[in-house]
Amino acid sequence: MDDAASPLDGLHACPGAGQVIGAFTVQGPTRSTADAPEAMGSNTWAMTIDGRPRQLTTDDVHTGAVISPDGRAVYQLRSSGRLLGDSAETPGAVERVDLATGAVTRVADLPGIVDLSVSGDGRRLAAARTVESHPDTGLDVSGVTIIDLASPSSTKTLPRPPDATADLFSSVTEVALAPDGGRVAYSIAIEVQRNHVVNSLRIRDLATNADSVIFTPQGTDFVTDLDWSPDGATVLASLRHQEAGDTAEAPARFRTLRVDVASGLVSVDDGFAQDSTPISADGGRLLGIAPAPDAERNPRGRALDSWDRGRGVNARIPIDPGATGISIASCSHQP
Repeated sequence: MDDAASPLDGLHACPGAGQVIGAFTVQGPTRSTADAPEAMGSNTWAMTIDGRPRQLTTDDVHTGAVISPDGRAVYQLRSSGRLLGDSAETPGAVERVDLATGAVTRVADLPGIVDLSVSGDGRRLAAARTVESHPDTGLDVSGVTIIDLASPSSTKTLPRPPDATADLFSSVTEVALAPDGGRVAYSIAIEVQRNHVVNSLRIRDLATNADSVIFTPQGTDFVTDLDWSPDGATVLASLRHQEAGDTAEAPARFRTLRVDVASGLVSVDDGFAQDSTPISADGGRLLGIAPAPDAERNPRGRALDSWDRGRGVNARIPIDPGATGISIASCSHQP
């Protein structure tokens, strides 16, 4: 952690939280002999301050995780384990792992979860998920559900935005709660006409239900990850970007989007990762999981990279090839 060449340089252990400062997910072949050889499962891992990962689950059914702001708990998504094709069914439960004791408790049962976020005050979770299933028409309703951790059985599902009408396909893909838990940023895709989907990034005020579009990706660009800077001033997103002439085999390109919440000012930088997490108060420094530098020779190679606005990637270490979805506790970079 004191090595300037380490992406964790400058971070510190959180008070009362031991050495764990983050969480991520690793995907790989399942261990069950009953599964097909190509079946894939996912497990939750912890990231420690010295960069050594620690496996938290081994059952192949945990597909995503975020760490609490104080670094003392991990909230993870659990699938039923039923295989659909070569991967597990979309998660239907949220669990809490106490990192001091290892105790696992069920927080909520919510079908079809695709993304999870925790507020900076640690009081709320937001889940992007299927809120109504319509297998007859395929027009499932996907939205955002808020979980108050003081009373997790009392969930609140936000109404769909006015332009996502019942006769249109729409899907919420990414979600991020503001540090104070009072607003939620989310990415939604709406099929405005047949075979034409428009993606947009929005903020919803949870008290007034006011919904505003803060960015609309151009062309085929779309949001692959979403965060709120710990100081609450900026919404951060990773954009999957395609250039003219890119083929299906072309390496993925990413851009880093910043939206100033007060002014609406948008800036886009050359990005580095599909999944990232802020490791500074203003979100100017990010930690992400990205293809390794030798990805052309080793397409499964992955690296944990730190990235500074205006400077790009400044440090990296190898990480498991199946790693994804990094989340770092905000206490590890606060004074």
